[in-house]
Amino acid sequence: MENLLSMPTRPIEVMLAKIVPYIFVGYTQVAVILAAGHFLFHVPMEGSLVLLTAVALIFIAANLSVGITFSTVAQNQLQAMQMSFFFFLRRCCYRDSCSPSAACRSGRNGLVR
Repeated sequence: MENLLSMPTRPIEVMLAKIVPYIFVGYTQVAVILAAGHFLFHVPMEGSLVLLTAVALIFIAANLSVGITFSTVAQNQLQAMQMSFFFFLRRCCYRDSCSPSAACRSGRNGLVR
């Protein structure tokens, strides 16, 4: 990262150059999932496709920004992996993706729903 920042480009250009290709990869994944839902599973597509792509851009960019932040803050790869693991594990558990609602404590059930 230090080598990239020492180049004659501005830091924002370096960050955009690192994030933009992955945004295209994220849009490709969104397109494949939407196509599979429509053609394989016959899921009706209702609502604005333009709004979906705009919200997908915000979602993809936010998640990529979290990764860039962790890689910038961490001193080595192990720290970056641990930060991302605990960040995404917490998000997963608070959305009841890891365990059913009945198994949660009663105090947290009101927050999740």
